[in-house]
Amino acid sequence: GVGLALAESWEEGSRGIYVHSLVPGRSAALSGAIQRGSHLVSVNGQPVSATPLSDIRGLISGQDGTPVTLRLAAGSTGGIGGHYDVVLRRGAYGREHCKVVMG
Repeated sequence: GVGLALAESWEEGSRGIYVHSLVPGRSAALSGAIQRGSHLVSVNGQPVSATPLSDIRGLISGQDGTPVTLRLAAGSTGGIGGHYDVVLRRGAYGREHCKVVMG
């Protein structure tokens, strides 16, 4: 994996997937672009708002050394500010295994 724990939250009747915690030293934490409370929008281009947490975890985990792209909402609530992508290498340690693409 990438060192990421997720949680779901319901606000105003909408389900959101948020970062609950990060494992220090793993690619998600080292990217500097993912924080506790970050709103996850999609994994490898697949929207996650209606996907069960166990399935989302399956999308993120995978064979060590392979990349996974997480799309996150910019801004603390995820409602404004657009999105950005974070490409992480699974099972990797070190900042060189992270790439942030603003868009």
